[in-house]
Amino acid sequence: MNKSTATTPRLLLALAAACAMALCLLGCSSKPPIEQVVDSVQSSIPDLKAQYADTYSDITITASGSDTIVYTYTYKDAVDAAATATTLDGQKDTLQSTCDEQVFPAMKQAGVTAPKAQYVFLNPDGSQVWTNTFSAS
Repeated sequence: MNKSTATTPRLLLALAAACAMALCLLGCSSKPPIEQVVDSVQSSIPDLKAQYADTYSDITITASGSDTIVYTYTYKDAVDAAATATTLDGQKDTLQSTCDEQVFPAMKQAGVTAPKAQYVFLNPDGSQVWTNTFSAS
């Protein structure tokens, strides 16, 4: 497992925790709930980018539809897609648990009725390494 692959699970958990904390601070807004959720976590991105600058060239958080928060990570250096996908597949249970315990309750609190979280990992050339969408279990 290379450094980039080893760092990935820690980043996912850190981002999920940051998301959950930021969502707890949401106030009233005229924006749709999913957009409020995305706006609330934007402030965590610069710190995450700095913390994981050796691994990722970019980290973005966007919305898809009315119920999905999308975390997109672009590796700084190309990774072996198959090996990295295998590692990330091995983290699905941990990610599902983190979403169920932290992310989804906070999203529901913000008014997202059927929350989902999608994780997308890209190589520097934009090719997809791994993606998975989690729903409440």
